[in-house]
Amino acid sequence: MPTLSEKLKSLERRENELKQQKKELLQQKNKRKQLESKISMKSERLRQMEQEAINLEEESEKANVKIKIINTQKVKLVTEFVQLIKTADTALQLGLTLQDEMQLLQKECSELKNKTTYLGDISRCTNLKFCGLEEQILTAPSEEKTSAGDCHN
Repeated sequence: MPTLSEKLKSLERRENELKQQKKELLQQKNKRKQLESKISMKSERLRQMEQEAINLEEESEKANVKIKIINTQKVKLVTEFVQLIKTADTALQLGLTLQDEMQLLQKECSELKNKTTYLGDISRCTNLKFCGLEEQILTAPSEEKTSAGDCHN
């Protein structure tokens, strides 16, 4: 028969084995809970993704409609922009033409001023000669000094 100390050792060994088994079972239990939690989270995420997929299709359709509207607006803006460029080009050409005409008119005006000045000078000279001749005519026959009117101015 086994002695009491051998029996005690055997029971202690058995106790240690059971403690080890208990520890392993607790670890397995915790691992199982973690896995169940992960599965639950993944399932929930999958359901959300399925709902989002439906929403993504709707959002995609809405985005396509918005893109078509924006593209239509772009075409309209580009058309208006091209028209404005054409108008600006026409205005620029008209401005250049007017500028050329203005330069010609200024040149012509300058020439007319020069001619006017020249004719004014000739007129003054002619007037002075006329006044001189008039004075000679008036003073020559009678040798009297008479007023020659405007010619002394």
